[in-house]
Amino acid sequence: MHAPVETRFAVAGAMAGLAHPELDQLLPVVRWSDHFSLFGLQRRELLIVRADRLLGGQVSTDFEIGDELFDERAQAWLGALAGRIRRPINVRLDDIARVAVALSSLTDGFRRERKSAVFRIETRDGQAHKIELPLVEAIFVLQALDRLIGQRLEADEAIFTALETRAAQIEARAEALTRANREKAGSSPQRSPTLGAVYMAAGLILLAGWPLLMMLDNWIPFAAAIFLGVPFGAGLFEVGRAMRVPAYDDVMAQDARAPVTYLRSFGSEDVQLPEKPPGVMGRVILRMWDRAWFFSIPGSIIAWLARLAYTIAGRGSNRLEEQLTRAVGAVGPMVAVGRPGEDVATLGAARAYLADDDWQGFVIDLLGRSQLVLLQIESTEGTWWEFSECVRIVPRERLVLMLTARFGSQQRYDEMRILAGATLGLMLPRNIGDAAFLYFDADGTAHGAPMVWYSFLTAWARPGHVNIRRSLAPVFAKTGQS
Repeated sequence: MHAPVETRFAVAGAMAGLAHPELDQLLPVVRWSDHFSLFGLQRRELLIVRADRLLGGQVSTDFEIGDELFDERAQAWLGALAGRIRRPINVRLDDIARVAVALSSLTDGFRRERKSAVFRIETRDGQAHKIELPLVEAIFVLQALDRLIGQRLEADEAIFTALETRAAQIEARAEALTRANREKAGSSPQRSPTLGAVYMAAGLILLAGWPLLMMLDNWIPFAAAIFLGVPFGAGLFEVGRAMRVPAYDDVMAQDARAPVTYLRSFGSEDVQLPEKPPGVMGRVILRMWDRAWFFSIPGSIIAWLARLAYTIAGRGSNRLEEQLTRAVGAVGPMVAVGRPGEDVATLGAARAYLADDDWQGFVIDLLGRSQLVLLQIESTEGTWWEFSECVRIVPRERLVLMLTARFGSQQRYDEMRILAGATLGLMLPRNIGDAAFLYFDADGTAHGAPMVWYSFLTAWARPGHVNIRRSLAPVFAKTGQS
């Protein structure tokens, strides 16, 4: 058996100091892979490792892990799981003779090939089960099995070699990016309100002018305007908007209100708000819409005009940060630390661009005078430092944890929750449910706030389906801005 590999994801064993250790023994490791064939067939291979049992098999891709898996109901729910999946695996860990894991590759239809791990589970009565997971997901299962069954786990040396190679590549890219950021740290992106207005006007001409080309007999310029002019016009319009984003110093000088601080990793700056799947009636309407051209054609034109109007008003993006900036505008100016080396400012919060050795002191000072802190939870070193400083400095009623970068993933949330409890002493709710935000009372009691969706009848013409203002209403109520 290969010796355990050190990874940054090893949080499953950090059980000490939690409020309900007996429940954490029920906390399973849940991983799956989605398979897509060339003919459109889809399936999901699911593997669940518990302290006493290994379960898995094939389920439909719309299969959802319920909250029952992560609380007191887990025992009964897991006991009934085997009857709900195809080719079920339901094996007690004591009955496993060995688990052999070999390196392979996983190709999902037209997607690129990925490294994967094939688990072959052999029981003492001679039965065998096989399941395949992406290598980046399989590492969690490997760690859990190594801890639970010990020498009965036989992992291919190639798996750990591939993991170490991948980790080295990521580390090399991170170091190169860090060096580049340090060289450019403190430099501000280009800003020019006048030139930005020119770019925005040119982008609008390309966005809105293509219908005029329908009057021409030649279809070539019309097609070029649709497939080239519209995307280029949208990009030009967004660059123009970015050149008009005010600087941090200007915003703080013009607005006397205490700021709203937005903390996140640079890798999650482009997080998009999710779209709500249509219900039964929505599916009926969409099916009728697709089949009735006399509705869909004028409807598509109306939707395009509506989205163009949102774009002109500067509200055409579905990016979380831009939606947040508008939502918290009634509370105070939203500010953030900018990515070093940006040529053009990122749309959303007003950013301060700092030298590499200044940003932590700046963040600490900012946290002390913020009326609200929005922290996007991620597993990066910088984000966890910010998280620890928030726990140390910020009154609980002023802190909001944002789960939108990992929305809907109970497993990812649990990894963060256990690590936060073990290292920061912050007790978070066990079940994420449908919460996208966590906010706190003054005594530290945490509450989940779900996303509030716009009506299906109007969301089709909007750039985003989530009403952030209403989603954060419990938070704003604490500031007197409800």
